[in-house]
Amino acid sequence: LIIDGITKINYIGSMLHKDRIPISLISALNASDKKINLNIIGTCLFQDSIEKIDTKGLVTFRGHISHADAFKEMISEGSANFIQETKQDSDLFSRGIIPTKVYEYIGAGRPIISSVATNSDALLMLQKSGLLIKNVITPNEYSSLFKKLATKRISISPNLEFIKSLDRKESNKQMLMLIKSLKNNLEKN
Repeated sequence: LIIDGITKINYIGSMLHKDRIPISLISALNASDKKINLNIIGTCLFQDSIEKIDTKGLVTFRGHISHADAFKEMISEGSANFIQETKQDSDLFSRGIIPTKVYEYIGAGRPIISSVATNSDALLMLQKSGLLIKNVITPNEYSSLFKKLATKRISISPNLEFIKSLDRKESNKQMLMLIKSLKNNLEKN
């Protein structure tokens, strides 16, 4: 699947702790000569702090919107979805990532940019989905990523079988089969 350039990166979810601020991403957007905007959707307690980092006005704050409207943003043309993992030494309100976000982004079928641990299950899922453009480990990796995003031909290879397997209905079917199998094994013994 060829995507015709990315002009917007979506960060969807609440930012209720300072460790959730994607400082490296925002700084890199402002340092780049490519015009890519960051669309923050969800409650953000740090808008003033972000506006200080956002010297070019590339960040848009949408605030809380309905899940249906957030999903429309996730699947919109010209966009990629961003997910990050915070440090393990962060407090419980900001540590790690929200697993449902991984599933939602994969379900949206749009390109994904991540900044997660290289040994995480989340990264394995994102890679297996075929939607991951790049997992950014160091801030300087953003420069080459933005050059790639600004091109008119970004290639992703969605793994439709894997993506479908994450669907709730499909997961429920698999769970039902497992329960029936366990029940049958218990009845035999």
